[in-house]
Amino acid sequence: MILASVSVAGAQSDPSLRTPPPATGQNAGPAPVFASPPPVTVKDGFTYAVLGDISLVRPVTQLGLSDFDKVLQVVRSSDFALANMEGTAFNAVTKKYAVNELGAMFPTDSSAPWDIKNMGVRMVTVANNHAADYGADGLLESLRLLREAGLPYAGAGNNLREARAATLLNTPKGRVTVVATAGTFKLNFQAADGRGALGERPGISTIRTTMFQQVTAREMALLQQLNAVRYPEARASDSLPQQLMVLDQMPSTPSGKIQKFKLRDVVRESAPSAQAAAGG
Repeated sequence: MILASVSVAGAQSDPSLRTPPPATGQNAGPAPVFASPPPVTVKDGFTYAVLGDISLVRPVTQLGLSDFDKVLQVVRSSDFALANMEGTAFNAVTKKYAVNELGAMFPTDSSAPWDIKNMGVRMVTVANNHAADYGADGLLESLRLLREAGLPYAGAGNNLREARAATLLNTPKGRVTVVATAGTFKLNFQAADGRGALGERPGISTIRTTMFQQVTAREMALLQQLNAVRYPEARASDSLPQQLMVLDQMPSTPSGKIQKFKLRDVVRESAPSAQAAAGG
């Protein structure tokens, strides 16, 4: 997950999925960080290029690949280009880092930071599920190489404070701020601040999420029927969604919030149907 202060304007979404207006009176929550959006200081014409994952076995910018070079022209002509450096960069010959016990991707060539910078990328995010495949030492070496190459990064550091920090970059047309975090990660990848006699732990910034399955009222009814057939004893399975939301019931709720159903409630409602089916 990447949060940047420069984005494309005019994006629209389904009205039913938009955040309802803030509550007032006794139901009002804490005041927002900004009472109103801060003024835009970047003038029109700012070009922001976003690349996906980059994982290099060896340098590629000097291979003379015509189609790839055309893509790089777009990246290099942008005012700011951001990419995710997937994996860990280090010299596998001289650095004998232990492989993570949960599995690992091949190490990225130690020249990767310079090659990515040569692509026209101005900053990379390093919060991903392969950033610490070779432990904290491998991660810190990769960050050291990025600093040596002069390529700013966001999403990792010596501790949680550094990993969560925003990285700022001044460009001729304005300042860009990037915050990076990972929603998919191995548990031992998380950065941590020291506490008392406990030392800090290098790692990446992570975010925990709760998944919701969004369905209509008709789909909910079908799910209840399927649940009654598959689980005649009305027992929920851990593999099924734990919470469901009925979108077309949202306007009818007094609070304006999407109505949520826990799966165990669906199962209870399905139990009579299951018993009737068994008796019939």
